[in-house]
This record gives sequence, structure tokens and C-alpha cells, in this order.
Amino acid sequence: MRALCLALVLVMSACDSPVVMPPASTAPAAMPWLQGFAASAASEVATATAAQRLAAALRVSAEDDYGGFEVRADLGAGAPDATVLASYRLGIAVLDPRGQLRARAPGAEVAGSADELLALAVGDGQIGGPVIMSATQTGGHRESTTTITIYRLTGGRALGQLFSAPIEVHRGSETSAGSLTLVPAGLLYRAPDAPSAVRWTYDAARGRYVEPAPADRRATPGPRS
Repeated sequence: MRALCLALVLVMSACDSPVVMPPASTAPAAMPWLQGFAASAASEVATATAAQRLAAALRVSAEDDYGGFEVRADLGAGAPDATVLASYRLGIAVLDPRGQLRARAPGAEVAGSADELLALAVGDGQIGGPVIMSATQTGGHRESTTTITIYRLTGGRALGQLFSAPIEVHRGSETSAGSLTLVPAGLLYRAPDAPSAVRWTYDAARGRYVEPAPADRRATPGPRS
């Protein structure tokens, strides 16, 4: 009887305790360190066709030898049915339903044999509108760095870059991964090799995430890889 009462007390205590659920995430498999991001469209497979479309949209003579990515999604800001094209060298381009260039972001510099755009995704950034996520690897096969970048479509011809930082570092056979968790009006970023995450706040006036001053930082444990 005492065992039964104890069990009931434990069950009731568990029911009274708040349940903390991790942020829902549907990020691409190539972005395992990304949490709290609900993707509405994503691509992890580069194709020559996407690279050719991107080159034509940017009016350049040669497409990217690395291939390109293509997704269709609602980007808000008057672009409910946009096409997003991306490649390592040519960057990202947003086309309207008529195929006209709406906005673009520059590509990455050639750095080594491991250069690659790993994934492209569009989804809820928890800042009141959709964002574009890209994961880019630069360097060689002995040492390389993966960088995650967040963009948002603005009223201009350029994509607004909200955030960009290293998220994974490869040194020989060793890999050090950080983490990025989107939260309402902010994000928690833990750099590779860092012991804890730091909260960044989205500043709508500046159009980007803002890192706190060193004196104002409060370390937050981030997901470990």
C-alpha cells in the first residue's frame, strides 16, 4: 500500500512539473546542428539544371561547376511564390513567378578542394516571416569550415544577411560542431569548440541578429554534438 501511495505521489508530481519540449525542427539532414527551424522547402542535391538557371538569371556566361540548388517557397515581402536558386560560386538569387530577378546575394570565394554548398532551405525564422538558410563548406579535405548563413527578402535588390557564422570545423579526422537554435525574435549560437551558447537578438531596425556586448552575455548550454 505504501508503494502504491508513493507511486501516485510521483505521478502527480510529474504531472505538476512543467514539460519543456525542444523546439520543433524540420531542418535538412545536412544541417544537423540547426534546431527550432521549420522548413517549408529544402534541397540537398545539386543539379546542373539549377546552376544553368541561376547563371541565366544573373546573366553570366558560365554556370557554377559545383552545380546548383533550387526550391520554391513563400518568402513573404510580396513574393508568395518565389523560386530560390543557389550555388557555391554564384550565390543566391530569388526569382518572381515570371522568372525575373527579385534579389540576390553574392557567392563564396574559391578556397579549396572541399568547397561546396551543402544545403539550401526556406522556412519559419520565428521573426515574423520566412528566412533562407544556407550551409556552405570552404577549405580543403584536410581542413575545412562549414558556415551557416541566414537571409531574408527585403524591399531592395539585395538579400538581407541576418546572420553568418562557422558552425562546424574539420581538422583531419576530427570534427568540432557547434549549434544554432532559433527562438522567438532571437537565436542561440554555440560556436565550434565553445562550451556554451550565446543568445543573439533579432533587431528589426537593423535587419539582422545582434550579438550581445561581452558584459551583457549570459551563457546558455547549447545542444552538444
